[in-house]
Amino acid sequence: MVNRSQKLTEQYRECQIVSQDEVCRLSVAENESGDRVLIYDISFLPETPPAVRVRIEYETARLASFTSARVLVPADFEFNSSGGRIVYPWTAGTSLATQLASSQISVTATLSIAEDVLRALAELHQNGLVRRCLRPSEIIVDETDGTTRATIGGFGPLVILQDLQDPLTALEIARYASPEALGALEENVRAPADFYSLGILLYECLTGQLPFQADTVGELVFRHMTSPVPDLMSFNANIPQHLSDIVQRLLQKHPRD
Repeated sequence: MVNRSQKLTEQYRECQIVSQDEVCRLSVAENESGDRVLIYDISFLPETPPAVRVRIEYETARLASFTSARVLVPADFEFNSSGGRIVYPWTAGTSLATQLASSQISVTATLSIAEDVLRALAELHQNGLVRRCLRPSEIIVDETDGTTRATIGGFGPLVILQDLQDPLTALEIARYASPEALGALEENVRAPADFYSLGILLYECLTGQLPFQADTVGELVFRHMTSPVPDLMSFNANIPQHLSDIVQRLLQKHPRD
């Protein structure tokens, strides 16, 4: 059962449920002024480690404490012993996942997305935060006047909880996360983990498929650790060699590389 905070529940009227599972209920709501917001109602299970709860609360507070043009940050939040409610402002645009499903992403658009995501990651890292996993469903793409812009959306700390409590989401996370974020390397999860995840996103934008594919988390972890990165230019001859080299560098197996 997803926890729903009493104080913040009274401030918003729910309009639509976007998704719901054992860990999180994501909905669109309106405040008293009629402005739309996104609300994440998350639940802690009895077996959720206390350190995970503390980490999620800490990172949520850190996210809410700074402003960014390319990272969506909480507008309000509240936690209790069974979970919490995190309120995000509504933003226009479509997810990168939707764009990938409907059309090929051009090299020019991919470079624009990469630039914006890198700027966003730089802001997160400067504030002592790591995203851990960049998923297309959480990258918001907006095209205005022929220019492609990208913003990191979603509730980043939720990935810690989903990886523990939701098997289906854990599989999606394993497609985009680095070896150290997946626990395959005894390394701290720091900025290089985000760059690796960005490399997977760019690879998918440029080729229309993931560099490593499998049906289980264990198989995906094995492929992240052992499989060479397929040649991007064999899928798309229009990819410049230097861009292919950058993606190959981002997808090195060890953070030091």
